[in-house]
Amino acid sequence: MTLSEDDIATAAEHALHLDEGTLRAAARRRLVTDPEFRAEVAFWEEALAATWDEVPEIAPPARVRRRLRRRLFGRPPKPFARLLPWLLAGTAAAALAVAALRPELLVPPRGPAVVAEIATEGDGLRVLAAWDPAAGAFRIRRLTGPAPAGRDYELWAIPPDGGAPVSLGLLPEAGPAPLPETLRPDLAGLVLAVSEEPEGGSPTGAPTTVLAAAPVTSF
Repeated sequence: MTLSEDDIATAAEHALHLDEGTLRAAARRRLVTDPEFRAEVAFWEEALAATWDEVPEIAPPARVRRRLRRRLFGRPPKPFARLLPWLLAGTAAAALAVAALRPELLVPPRGPAVVAEIATEGDGLRVLAAWDPAAGAFRIRRLTGPAPAGRDYELWAIPPDGGAPVSLGLLPEAGPAPLPETLRPDLAGLVLAVSEEPEGGSPTGAPTTVLAAAPVTSF
């Protein structure tokens, strides 16, 4: 992978619709010309897609239709107002396209994303985790921090009640980290941590040297 840490963060922000204005326009242009960047955005979109699927559909209020109507057609002259329903029917696809490009017009646009960013001081190790409810796992992307020779990094979930850390397996560079079903009801209160272990993982079932930890966040 030749993408920098900033490139990967930009891709994640684009997938989460956190970029705006010129930054979002620049990211869209880059999607056309940069296959690696396009693949990275696709990775985060796939990781988050199942989250949106779990959110129940909510019919947008009437004001959304009025805003779409004004955005598409302006304020039509009164003599032709009776023709507007026919015009709307013929441009339904355009209206949907506008809504897709401008998700802020829909209330609410999407459900909460559940993510965590785990980083050591100075970013010697930096990990992004996005919850994928369909897979029952966190999708992991390690941005920096290869493990020292003969050592491994291990990912842990710490329950909100302060219980014993639960191993989620060795930390992948990129890939899933399954979460035990017993911890899923407390997803919003979990803390994720990364430890340094002997090669193959913790020999005791508990973290040996915790390097960094961060709470999962919904937004």
